[in-house]
Amino acid sequence: MSQLIETIRVQKGEFYHLSYHEQRMQRVWKGLFNISPPWSLQEVLSKTSVPLNGLYKCRLTYDTKVKDVAFEPYEPRRVGSLKMIYNDTISYDHKFKDRTVLNELFSQRGDKDDVLIIKNKLVTDTSYANILFRKGSEWFTPSSCLLQGTTRQRLIDEKKIKVEEISVDMITSFESFRIINSMLLDEAPEITVGHIIN
Repeated sequence: MSQLIETIRVQKGEFYHLSYHEQRMQRVWKGLFNISPPWSLQEVLSKTSVPLNGLYKCRLTYDTKVKDVAFEPYEPRRVGSLKMIYNDTISYDHKFKDRTVLNELFSQRGDKDDVLIIKNKLVTDTSYANILFRKGSEWFTPSSCLLQGTTRQRLIDEKKIKVEEISVDMITSFESFRIINSMLLDEAPEITVGHIIN
């Protein structure tokens, strides 16, 4: 049975945006296992010993059962450049524990900090995050993302970003980009698109 992970931001003892993580897990249970939610994320986390100071990553490993809950101090990874990597067969529509294919693509980054995965000429994600592009005062996220991240979905719901099909050729029409995931909120720097290398 495939194992999955859910990565949740914990700051000063508070779990962030749990409802979005719960929604994603419900999609997993229905889509992969064809079952109703077997347990509540809130209930599981309420039984853990939560760090009360600092910023932590809570990593929950699960399938139909909880396999592990771990906390580790979080330091944002510095990403200042992206290398475009082309792969037309990649699929990562659920947050699987097995990241072999993503790790293989990441290993092709050369001297860049991360990869930007291109599938069928469309922009998807980096190896570990969704991406946003800015044009003027508006932010856009690719409709062709590999994984529907919780932060991406929240920003869509809050109408702070727009979803658009973004091809490789369109990248230079934007001014800058940011990468986002459940751990990166305001910490993610804005970087000019010239730092995305083909």
